[in-house]
Amino acid sequence: MNLEVEKLQSSDIQKFPLPILLYDSECPLCTRFKQGLERLPGTSSITMESIHNDDVYLAFPELNKERCKNEVHLINENREVKCGPDVVFNLISRFPGVEKLSWLLDSEMGKQATAAFYHAVNKCKETIKKHCHTCK
Repeated sequence: MNLEVEKLQSSDIQKFPLPILLYDSECPLCTRFKQGLERLPGTSSITMESIHNDDVYLAFPELNKERCKNEVHLINENREVKCGPDVVFNLISRFPGVEKLSWLLDSEMGKQATAAFYHAVNKCKETIKKHCHTCK
């Protein structure tokens, strides 16, 4: 790895400590979810960053801004990008306050139910954005 890439990654880590949860700060539903998550014990270890911060895409060129607008993204400690229901599974397994929902990860049916719930909430978000004059 060349020195410039190492410096860039080092400054990224300082500016955006991993893990990072990307959320839509212009979406009331996403903002409420973020605020609720911040109240849970242990969630202070995750950086929550708006998808509207263009510096995120400079620091993490593997992200696609349009895709980030359509579904939640999380970048873990290994710089692996998780999307959609995988973010929910990651959050459930990561934080003690969410561990009450960990039974959802114990079976395939629980995982499917969680994914279905995520997709339903995401559709709700899309509907809200279509009818909200401040979300456009």
